[in-house]
Amino acid sequence: MDQARIQWMGVQIGVAWLCIAGGVGTPAVAADDVSSELRALKERVEALERGDKTVDVTEKDGHGHRLHPIHSRGEAEISGDITMVGQGVSSDQLADPTAGTSGDAMEGTLSLDLFFEHQVSSRGLVLVQLDVQQGPGLTIIPVFAAPNGNTTGPNNDVESFDSSQINLDQAYYEHRGFDERLVLTVGQYDPTMHFDTNAFANSERSQFLANLFGNNPTIEFGGTGNFYGLGAVAMTKPVEWLDLMAGVMEGNGDYREAFARPWSMVEADLKAAWGERRGTYRVYAWQNRSHHTTGVVSNLLPGGQDRKNHGIGVNFDQEVTEHVGVWGRYGMQDSRVASFDRSLTAGIQLGGGAFGRSRDALGIGYGLTMISDEYEAAQAALGSPEFSGNEGYWEVYYRYVVDGDAEVRGVSLSPDVQYITNAGGDSSLDPIVVYGLRLQAFF
Repeated sequence: MDQARIQWMGVQIGVAWLCIAGGVGTPAVAADDVSSELRALKERVEALERGDKTVDVTEKDGHGHRLHPIHSRGEAEISGDITMVGQGVSSDQLADPTAGTSGDAMEGTLSLDLFFEHQVSSRGLVLVQLDVQQGPGLTIIPVFAAPNGNTTGPNNDVESFDSSQINLDQAYYEHRGFDERLVLTVGQYDPTMHFDTNAFANSERSQFLANLFGNNPTIEFGGTGNFYGLGAVAMTKPVEWLDLMAGVMEGNGDYREAFARPWSMVEADLKAAWGERRGTYRVYAWQNRSHHTTGVVSNLLPGGQDRKNHGIGVNFDQEVTEHVGVWGRYGMQDSRVASFDRSLTAGIQLGGGAFGRSRDALGIGYGLTMISDEYEAAQAALGSPEFSGNEGYWEVYYRYVVDGDAEVRGVSLSPDVQYITNAGGDSSLDPIVVYGLRLQAFF
């Protein structure tokens, strides 16, 4: 029985109840009024049954105004995650007697991400991401910093937000066409969700925590210091084994000189399969035309020079066996702008299925961030010849899944250890050990 007939039966039952009630003491309903209402209701039901668009069957309020439609929960999705990280470090060399601080520190951070996604048509959707960040994390470790402020530090989940506010990360429209072989995204977006991704080293929520294992540190992404900005990304799939992407974004995320000094990037992803073992091999090039005259590069650009930054890189992930995957990245950027000009990272992931824990994972990664000749010379001229080393970085984590899959839904715990040599290029520092624990909940 369809919905319209059910409604019509409900109307008939309601009218019968009114007539009975009128006969037992309530004022009787006039026959003409009842007949008129019945005819009007019947016309509406019949119009609904035949899909007649010439009859106004919309709901109205008591004043005859059309009611605004309310999107059903079936058309919208709400998801999110909570990330809690505690990390500690102990090093006499990190003590600052002048400030009265020791080299021992333990810090906690918490972040909440909320995603609101609504399918506005069969080919388009709108996504809004809100974020709350609490805690600055460990700030006493002198690691390398890129021109956009991104560091090779120990906690990639830390954002440079005002922790007392709810912050807008992303708000964009995505349109799919040509049998989903073309995807266009327009609005405020996160470029790391599209470019330089990796199956085994990309998410600080379920994989490596250190910044340089989430994305290639030699990519100076556009937008804010957290990489969110106004722009557009186009992705096309000319054949099943190849994805091509191109993106543009405002250079510094303040919505001023929006595209006079943009960041842009192009990438090609080759999908490969060696029998049942799948992998993806990426190559990319990028350019950032925002101002490079202050901050970390001020001592590299004397005389008020204002250079753009640019670079290239490669990235791959490859399944080796049913439970083992390997990955790697290599990138370069302009040595006249950045304190480091090359980066190499690589690692392995062992799936828990090898020992009866199918959702668990063990990850081991190593990174080498190479100091630029210009930065080394600039530091020596300033009386700091100790800045002459390449920063080495080890990280080992184990993701123990408590419930769910711990990637879309569920909870996981991850003990994590990081080992840093020549932090920030300072060859006079002893190795630094950072130990931590991550609690992750997806909903």
